Parts: sequence; structure tokens; C-alpha cells
Amino acid sequence: MTDTSETKEQKADKHKKGEWKKHLRRLIIILIVVGASIAGYDYWDDNIKDRYYPRRFGVVKEGQIFRSGRIHENIIKDTLAENKIQVIVNLSSPWPPEIKAAEELGIEIKEFALAGDGTGKIENYAKAIREVERAKKQGKPVLIRCSSGSQRTGGAVAFYRLLIEGSRDNKAIIRELKKYGWGRDDVTLINYLNKNMLTMAELLKGMGVIDKIPSPVPQIYSRNVKIYDFAGQFADEDTDQSIN
Repeated sequence: MTDTSETKEQKADKHKKGEWKKHLRRLIIILIVVGASIAGYDYWDDNIKDRYYPRRFGVVKEGQIFRSGRIHENIIKDTLAENKIQVIVNLSSPWPPEIKAAEELGIEIKEFALAGDGTGKIENYAKAIREVERAKKQGKPVLIRCSSGSQRTGGAVAFYRLLIEGSRDNKAIIRELKKYGWGRDDVTLINYLNKNMLTMAELLKGMGVIDKIPSPVPQIYSRNVKIYDFAGQFADEDTDQSIN
């Protein structure tokens, strides 16, 4: 006589193993699809997207001041023309397709090189802001750009918001930095901006870009960044901080 109870147990065990294998196969397929999607998005973002959309392009002041990273040669001329750009303030290395497009469109290029992490000669930031403000006053739409459109351009825009526009909306400053690629854990840029805020204000005042040094000198507040107290450290009113 056949032991049916053992047969049932074996069948149940086989069924469980079969179901487990099905679930495993499904999980593997899902992981493959998700991995392929992520890889595809990364490839699109790193290698294809810039051919069709200007890198981190945005508006600082409607119709007057724009920002971006280095714009791909396939679309740079059209992008500059569509936004009626008349001045480019470049904070990174020269970009031959940009130079060619600018020559064809009659656009001025001003170059003030800074390091990729947004640090560098504070005088170059000051000169860049001077050119931006000069273009704005002349009614010439201006593009501020670096390579990625994040650190150097982000630093320039933050200086502009705080020292030219007089913004004290810290959340808006941080939100704008993050929108264009700055990471909250990257304290290098913010520490540099905060440390050089007074010097930047003195330079801009010396160049006639701003009338006076703000009091208190603004700072950007974020996690783990250094905050500088410049009380009593203002340059004398007659000190000439102008640069060529």
C-alpha cells in the first residue's frame, strides 16, 4: 500500500520550491530592468542629454541674466540666439564652439577663470559680477557659465543675490544652489563664499558696483559650514579696493 501522506508532503515541498523559484526569477527580472533603466538614465544624462538641452540652463533675472554649464556645440548657437544673449561671462576654460558661435552672433565673451570647486581668485569673481551688472545696466542679456553650471556659476549667482540684490533669504539661496547641482554635504564652496564675503563686498564697492558694504556682512547658512563674523573688520571708507 502506498504512503499517500509522504507523497502529499513531497508534492507540497515541490510546489513551495517551484513558487520560490518563480518569485526569484521575477525578482531577478525586476532588478535587471531597474538596473538597465538606471544605467540608461545615467548614459542619457552623461552622454546624450547635453546634445539636446543646454546644461543646467536657467534664469537668474528674467530676460536679463541667465546661467548655465558649458553648452554642447550642437545647440550652443541656437541657445544663445533664442535667449538673445549679448555677453557671456565664462568662469572656466575657453570653449572653441562657444567662441565660434559668439563671433558669428556678435557676442562679447569675458573670461575669469576659477577652480572647478568654485574657489579661486576672489578678484575674478568680483570682475565677473562687475561685467554681469554692467551688461544688465546696458540692457544686454548676459549668460554666466562655467563647465558644469554648478559650483563656479553657483558661487557667482550667490554673490550676486547677496551683495547686488541684497537678498537675505537663506532658504532661497540654498534652494537655488541645490537646484543646479550643489550638494549640501559639499561645504567647500559655501566656506569659500562666507570667508570671502567681506573682501568681495570691498572689491565691488571699490569698483563702483555697490554703494556701500552691507552691515552685517551676509553669510550663507548650511550644515557644517563656517560662519564668519566681520564686525569691526570693515575697510576704511577711503580705502581703494578697485581692480583692473
